Amino acid sequence: MEFEAKQASRRLSPIETTPPEVLSKIISYLQKPDMNSLLRVSKSFYYATYPHLWRTFDTPTWKRSTNIRKLLALVKDRGVDALGFNYTKNLSFSPWNLADPYPNSECTLFGQFFDILSDLLTTGKMKLRRIEFYWEDYDFITSEGSNFLQVVKEYSKSNPLSIKAYADWKQEPYAILYFPMEMFALECFTSFEIPLFCGDIEFEDYEIIEQIEMIVQLLQQTTSLKHLWLKGSQNYRDSDVRAVRPPELEQLQTAITNLTQLQSLTVSYLVFHPSFFIVPPKGVRELNLLQVVSIEWWRKFAACTLTNVTDLEVHAPHMGLESNGEPSVWWGPDDAEANELKDENYKFKLEEIAVRNLKRFYTSPRSFYCPEDFVDLIMKRNKDLDIKQLQEVLLDREDWRSGTQSVSRESDFGELEFAVWRVQERFMGRN
Repeated sequence: MEFEAKQASRRLSPIETTPPEVLSKIISYLQKPDMNSLLRVSKSFYYATYPHLWRTFDTPTWKRSTNIRKLLALVKDRGVDALGFNYTKNLSFSPWNLADPYPNSECTLFGQFFDILSDLLTTGKMKLRRIEFYWEDYDFITSEGSNFLQVVKEYSKSNPLSIKAYADWKQEPYAILYFPMEMFALECFTSFEIPLFCGDIEFEDYEIIEQIEMIVQLLQQTTSLKHLWLKGSQNYRDSDVRAVRPPELEQLQTAITNLTQLQSLTVSYLVFHPSFFIVPPKGVRELNLLQVVSIEWWRKFAACTLTNVTDLEVHAPHMGLESNGEPSVWWGPDDAEANELKDENYKFKLEEIAVRNLKRFYTSPRSFYCPEDFVDLIMKRNKDLDIKQLQEVLLDREDWRSGTQSVSRESDFGELEFAVWRVQERFMGRN
């Protein structure tokens, strides 16, 4: 009798009577270590969890090549069909998976791994839906890595595929000039971080124009792009470097405007010139402006309606003075604001702002050159703002005005660094 009661209780256990589709949804939220634990609970949990464990395959960095060795040993011992690649829908690569400037035994291991992936895709045993990778120095791409990219390109012609490309912070200065467009299925790119002016190198005018033209070519082919990040160099912050404003920037603006599926746009650090304001396409709902800017930039921003933007984040420290207090060399003879900026007590107001549809807004009012009326205008013209989130902005501003928080150029850029990090987490978490 007691045995039958225990059996009845077990059969009525909520977790075991949960519908398979609901249980699958719950398991999908678990981290992989938790999935590994759940596998060992029972046979039913094993079979329910196993497909989720393989759904996203994260390749290790070359420093953790031991994991690749173990995987290759399993393939050799049991065969690739014994593993769960038939459940894999997402591949996430680490930096320097596709290329290595210092060929070694680890590089050979990754080559074998890419051969396995290429075969799985070619034979239809693995049906990918998403690939994530980092920019590489493609002068050092392995033959196996190159072959894999070609297989992916061919696979994308008959299968729906989303590709997300991220920029490593150690990116080579000339990376954009040598991006091998012919290797990639650019029409499948849905998220794209494009590195600009990376490093401390001061570029010549013709190199700047070449970069702009290359970006235009890339954007013209990324017709499915939903999320774009133009990532300027953080090393160009507030200095006396020469910034240029070539007419080719109009072509870049046109290429961005034509991204009809774009949902979010992020622009960070110095992008060619502090006055270069990028008007987002009409479909953009999230706009993150984490730039080094000028007063002219602010005036362009104020005049832009940002038609469908509902989420706006602005952290825009000013680039204007050399270390000796003189205007930076990028100032032209017709820049009236140059002399105004010599006065540390200079106050700049926008007077009016065109944006009207914001629901979420965040900025750092402590920025020294942030227009005095910026936050007030945003509040006045956007009646549907999230009140709780807006209160954080107002409290931050009050701390700044009361002197609780100090204002300096270093705090400006420290706030900018934190904003870039926070947006990066959000950017990489998108589907």
